[in-house]
Amino acid sequence: MFLYAIPIISSLIGAIHYDINGKKRYNNVLWFCLFLYMTLFMGLRFGVGGDTIVYMIEYKYIPTIGNFNLNIPNRFEPGFNFLMSIGKSLSSEFVSFQLIHIFIINTILFYLISKYSKFRYTAFLCCIFVFYYYFATEILREALAVLIFACNYNNLKRHRWINYYILAFLSVLCHTSAFILFIIPFFTWIRFDSKYPFIILITIILGLLLAHFFTIFSGLDIIYNGINTYANNTSFGLFADFMNLCRWCLFPLLFILYIKFQLKVPIQFENMIAIMILLGILTFFYPLIFSRLSNYFKLFFSISFANGIIQMFISKKSQIRQFCLVFASSFVIFYGSQFLLYRYYIRLIPYYSIFNPVQIDRDNYN
Repeated sequence: MFLYAIPIISSLIGAIHYDINGKKRYNNVLWFCLFLYMTLFMGLRFGVGGDTIVYMIEYKYIPTIGNFNLNIPNRFEPGFNFLMSIGKSLSSEFVSFQLIHIFIINTILFYLISKYSKFRYTAFLCCIFVFYYYFATEILREALAVLIFACNYNNLKRHRWINYYILAFLSVLCHTSAFILFIIPFFTWIRFDSKYPFIILITIILGLLLAHFFTIFSGLDIIYNGINTYANNTSFGLFADFMNLCRWCLFPLLFILYIKFQLKVPIQFENMIAIMILLGILTFFYPLIFSRLSNYFKLFFSISFANGIIQMFISKKSQIRQFCLVFASSFVIFYGSQFLLYRYYIRLIPYYSIFNPVQIDRDNYN
């Protein structure tokens, strides 16, 4: 448990000393140490994370890069298989792939946070609560696709479509859920404006009618069976679905509305967050399908929230600071509860590394 506390404590210290107080000395040193710690902490883990165990098993059957081909008999995408083959060429131990994977994830994540946020310790702390361990230990394939898309954001924003679709295709090579990236350019007009309430209403109606829409794919067995697998499963019942609605729709919506219309502050990544909220609504109807698609927008929300909450905290107006406390507390409750509800923490705790490898049951559904 203490090992998980270190990045939280370090981020809090950095947030207070550098983000809030504006100090400069040793800022980059602490940032690099945090990057190095998270890379070794996650890269040297053993059997931590439910899906990690699945990848450990499949890794045994992955060929080295010299024998790589596109017909590897598993259900993984070719880009991810290729990365695993690189790891296998370095060592037959799964840890070599883990280190490569988390190095890529952390390099992109820390770079993007530094690029888009003046309050990078607060932003990373938000990432820990919102998605970090889920990306690092569970959805290894999709995490690569998501962060490639995050790097692709400027191409989307500036309408550099050739570059955008090349990187979108690279995301698909890591995880098939990235197909959503091919249609996002058609929704770049969505903002928190007068049209947004009507878009929300249409989204709710769409959620009610999706079951009929899915039958369009009934002739395509691979797609239809995949949809049915996710559509016929829910998280853990109505309460879990409601909490997901709060996390990915209601809370972000209230925060953004307050920042934009009450404080009159421009919203960073407004379009990305607006789309995430719409997917959050659909998550209530089909949790396992649309919660996966929401992953592509969580980094944008985390950075935007961090920037907004620090600006509120350093405000000289007491009312704004009071709202800051309300939003910050609600954030911790909504997103921190992901680890506590339904015993998800079992997938992360206790932590074992390659230096003390212990195989335990990580199934929190039992």
